[in-house]
Amino acid sequence: MINQKTAQKALVLVAVIAWCGVLLQLYISLSNAVIDGRGIINGFVRYFAYFTILTNIFVALVATSPPFFKQSKLGRWFSTPVVTGCAVTAILFVGLAYHVLLRHVWHPEGLQLVADYLLHYITPASLVLFWIVFPPIQPLHKLDPVRWAIYPLGYFVYVLIRGVLGDTYPYYFINVAEIGYGQTIINALALCMVYVILGSLVLALTKYRQAQKL
Repeated sequence: MINQKTAQKALVLVAVIAWCGVLLQLYISLSNAVIDGRGIINGFVRYFAYFTILTNIFVALVATSPPFFKQSKLGRWFSTPVVTGCAVTAILFVGLAYHVLLRHVWHPEGLQLVADYLLHYITPASLVLFWIVFPPIQPLHKLDPVRWAIYPLGYFVYVLIRGVLGDTYPYYFINVAEIGYGQTIINALALCMVYVILGSLVLALTKYRQAQKL
């Protein structure tokens, strides 16, 4: 039987870790924007361009809602297993994609290194571990991994719109200006397929852990 008080305390810890990473990176991004002469507004715009940032905020909201805002309509929505499962899949995708595709293209130092580890390793590990130890009671649907892929597809559309409006592309593998729309779409679809596979693994692990808890 799952100890709800222990689960809630663990989720609060996940929330603290996630918010620390998100807020530290916000401070770094805004500070760099001011130092570079781009200004606070530009710093905010660039900050919200990254899937990593949006997903870590997503995780922070999912982890914060059950302990503090479960009585509100939005809090209940963030607390549902379907939404939390999407967050687990997304942050797992962030960690793996960063490790495979991005960690070799830059070498952060100081506070940026701390933020880097929080956003790409510590937060993903903490939420995935929470999900394994405290699986949801309600069952998930076999099509949930496909539904969860709406999130990265929506992000891809968001990136394309930003690019059309004149902003820079946040990742080299979806940079239309450098590789064109064709290769960008191919890369995006390939990543979405990986995302669905990860979601399927999350679903299978969840069902396994739920069976163990019975």
